[in-house]
Amino acid sequence: TILTGSLNLTGSLSQVGSYVRVGDTVLTGSLYLTGSLYVEGKKQFNKGQYYSTEIQISSGSNVQNSVRLGSSSFEQGMTANAGGKITIANAGWYNIQFSAQLHLTTPGDTDVYAWFRKNGTNIDDSNRMVSIERTTGGGKKVASWNYMLQVDDNDDVDIQWCASNPDTEFYYEVASGAPVKPAVPSVIITITQ
Repeated sequence: TILTGSLNLTGSLSQVGSYVRVGDTVLTGSLYLTGSLYVEGKKQFNKGQYYSTEIQISSGSNVQNSVRLGSSSFEQGMTANAGGKITIANAGWYNIQFSAQLHLTTPGDTDVYAWFRKNGTNIDDSNRMVSIERTTGGGKKVASWNYMLQVDDNDDVDIQWCASNPDTEFYYEVASGAPVKPAVPSVIITITQ
């Protein structure tokens, strides 16, 4: 169907097959869409949330580690593996949000760095640093930030980290009572388009 000029419609319109619209479209009211929305052939509104229920221990002082993922809350248009690599099926701009429960297991201090990679290559200027200052018996802190990233079809994204003190970990805590509290994942990653 090719439409030139104006279309005034009262009631319902059912479209089977292709519809080409040239020019502006002004919509007043609501648009109800069943199925998926594609823009320039790319599926929109992709999303995923992943987390880890394991303690992720540093491999050593200033040694690069991959953030590992083990579970998914939901995913649409992307998949993740246990190694932490997330494959995004559809090109577009994505917001990647990340939080980690940092834990220094010994007295002292540590600087923890975390950065984003795309297709195995570090993303410039994506690194952040969080410090846990000297405490007796170790300490905990939450690191949390986000990054906007443009990807192509089937690009991979992942997060890497390192710590100055080898006794640093991404800490997981099981659900506990009095009052009943949910578990604390060591890592949560949420990606939205």
